[in-house]
Amino acid sequence: MTMEVNNNIVKGVREIKSRPKTPFQWLNRGTLYAIPVLLAAICYYNSLNGEFVHDDIFAIKKNPDVNGKAPASGFWWNDFWGKRIHLNNSHKSYRPLTTLSFRINYELSGGRAYWFHVVNVILHCITTGLFTYLLHDVFNISTTACFFTSLLFAVHPIHTEAVSGIVGRADILAAIFVLVSLILYMRVTETDDDYADDDCDFPVTKQPLYLAGSIMSAVVAMLCKEHGIMVLVIMAAVDCLVICRKGVNRIISSPRSFKQAGQLASRILIISFSFLTLIYLRFMINGGLPKFIEQDNPASFSSSLLTRILTYNYLLAFNSWLLLAPIKLCYDWQIGSIPLVESVDDIRNISTITFYVFLVFILVKCYFTFRSQKSVQNIPLIAALLIILPFIPASNAFIRVGFVVAERILYIPSLGFCLLVGHGLSCVIKKFPGKKSVFVSMCVAYAIVLSLRTVHRNQVWLSRQSLFISGVVTLPHNAKVHYNYGNYLKDIGNISEAIYHYQESVRLYPPQPSVHNNLGTILTNQSWATYHFREALRYNPQHKGALVNLGNIYLQRKDRAAAERLVKQALRIDPDYLEGLLSLSKIMMELKRNEEAKFYIEKAVKAHPNSADVHNFNGAYLHYKGRYEESVSSFQRAYALDSRTPLYLIKAVSGLQILGEVNEAETQLNRALNKKPSVEVMDQLGLLYYKTQRLPESLTIYRNILKQAPNSTEAATHYARILYSENETDEAESISLNVLNHDPNNLPCLQLMVAISASKKQLNKAIEYSHLALDLADGNEMLMLEMNFQLGNIYREVNDLKNSLKCFEKCIKINSNYVMGYLHAGGIHHLQKNFSKAKENYNKALKIDPNNEMAKENLAKLKRQELKANNASRKT
Repeated sequence: MTMEVNNNIVKGVREIKSRPKTPFQWLNRGTLYAIPVLLAAICYYNSLNGEFVHDDIFAIKKNPDVNGKAPASGFWWNDFWGKRIHLNNSHKSYRPLTTLSFRINYELSGGRAYWFHVVNVILHCITTGLFTYLLHDVFNISTTACFFTSLLFAVHPIHTEAVSGIVGRADILAAIFVLVSLILYMRVTETDDDYADDDCDFPVTKQPLYLAGSIMSAVVAMLCKEHGIMVLVIMAAVDCLVICRKGVNRIISSPRSFKQAGQLASRILIISFSFLTLIYLRFMINGGLPKFIEQDNPASFSSSLLTRILTYNYLLAFNSWLLLAPIKLCYDWQIGSIPLVESVDDIRNISTITFYVFLVFILVKCYFTFRSQKSVQNIPLIAALLIILPFIPASNAFIRVGFVVAERILYIPSLGFCLLVGHGLSCVIKKFPGKKSVFVSMCVAYAIVLSLRTVHRNQVWLSRQSLFISGVVTLPHNAKVHYNYGNYLKDIGNISEAIYHYQESVRLYPPQPSVHNNLGTILTNQSWATYHFREALRYNPQHKGALVNLGNIYLQRKDRAAAERLVKQALRIDPDYLEGLLSLSKIMMELKRNEEAKFYIEKAVKAHPNSADVHNFNGAYLHYKGRYEESVSSFQRAYALDSRTPLYLIKAVSGLQILGEVNEAETQLNRALNKKPSVEVMDQLGLLYYKTQRLPESLTIYRNILKQAPNSTEAATHYARILYSENETDEAESISLNVLNHDPNNLPCLQLMVAISASKKQLNKAIEYSHLALDLADGNEMLMLEMNFQLGNIYREVNDLKNSLKCFEKCIKINSNYVMGYLHAGGIHHLQKNFSKAKENYNKALKIDPNNEMAKENLAKLKRQELKANNASRKT
């Protein structure tokens, strides 16, 4: 059985009345559905090889509710990003059914992005098919309007964010259940009774199960995405303005007729109760409204009522233009993309006025059609309801939203837009039948342009790099896109470019605490880093990342009290903040407050059991305490959680070597190499072979590394060090110079060049390399001590006693208990005949180490020389 709108009452009929002739008589029922669905699949085929990008990373890859690192039922209590929904810092985006779909997808695909994209495209095709069914079989619109409406919806580029961006699945799922809800609701008054009263002004609820089903579908739509709840409002509006049009018109003309509207009133009452109950339950689950900051939605924070009104209304026009002409699209329309409309003389107000002229025209048309005595389909009214009502939650009309413009939000409203365009084409062809080929050609051309734009736009969503570059190119004045691109560049190690884009973001919009914080983390100049962390805290005193990062700088400066105060402040904001717990445990270790360090590490392990960083840090702590077996277990757990980080395995292998389990260490390294070849793991195996005196195997591995990865500076440095220790000095020097050519600031390689140059008696070169290495080692006391001592001896060899003495005195300054520093400083004073200073240094060495034979011998020599000098003086 199918349905039609006749006298604006949806009735069950056994046969659909003959449709008006159209230019698409060749379309049968199958092709009418198949062509739009097929085109939807074709247009999005090139999106299938896309990666997880942007929000996908946090909502899917790093979301424990999706990746299986949290209990299966966790998504019922958490927001879309895996955070407890009741927490103050939660985004309050409660979409459990979308999260469930991600989890199932993750389990079945092993977390491969390809299958997430496949599901998104299939869901978009399903939406297209359901929409076609709603138009053709429920609203019984003309084949022309139905075909072009479905076609435009299938290929419209405004949908790329929802389809190609995986997290956009929330909007697609919500759209599917919105359509299902409408289809079911339109059958509520349908009957199989041939003697049904077709002329009833207020059709009776003859299928209550469909009413229940439509409301349940609305609940599902809301649990997929928040604005899905608006289908209840659409259902009520459709009932009043379409199904019961005749009766409502009679009430308007004669209010006494309201007594006959009992069936309509009961349905509206049920819908209203459902709507209010869901709003209440949603508010209770959320524990309040989400908290956004000014950069998310600047207009909503404006103190000027005029600015808010003008900007909000301009954004309506702007979104409408995106639907009509999606020329400029961007994944993020925040900071600086759309400046506030602050005065009535802003030229953009013309767009707003134009928008309202068209809106009023459409609404007036809808009104006269509604009030008409003729039995006509009010398709513009249905289109207007589908455009306007789903968009209300995003309009800032009732609550503040966390965005300026979001293309994915237009997925459901685009149903109405496409219907309006398709209906418009049908009307124009009907009015000008002689020009139908012209109008059809224009619409086909429009659809082709939209299709090509969609295919091109899909390529932007294939990777983080392409997406973020497109944002910078499309909206170079948008501070947020520079920030996102800076984050990407930081992640891939392109620090200089990352700094540029962070600085550009700050220039465009200074009050961005996260940008200042991230910029501070990659600046080598500690003073500038400190400045940016303080700027982050100036704009947001509760920025826990900036608090911890500033605390870490104080820790480097040995101001442990200030470091402890800042990190504890971050933990008061978020007691389970991972970086804060790890930083505080490090501070406690430096303060020798080991029990407190243990407490914070154990708390981090308990709060973040699936964090590789936590187990890595726990392993380091256990290693420091000499608990090597437990340390190895922690490092192995870290590697199991994140096998992309070979450092965890390397640390575990180091612990195994300390325990004497060399064979097990070798086995684990070979197992890791068989699973996933890695230069870092090969390097560690080469070192292991060398330490176990298997030199040929070690050298073979390093030669293979240099063939596979000639720019692997760390492995090349280790290879050069092994060659140097085997007296292959020339080859070691050649490899080291090649490393420094690629990486002039490679500290281990500079240290090796000091040793090589000294062994070849190229002492001036050794001194030069020493100074370069010392500049890089600034802040590392152990290295500074070692290199100053080495440099002091080289200066002594070239008879530069003044600089030699400075080096040994620096060693003493770094470590006041460094015996060798006092002995060598004393030796220099001794050579300079400064016997009192020499004696002072030797005595300090003896005070630290009373059994030091060298100090005793030097003091004895000094005594003899003093005696000899005194005797010579007397004779004179």
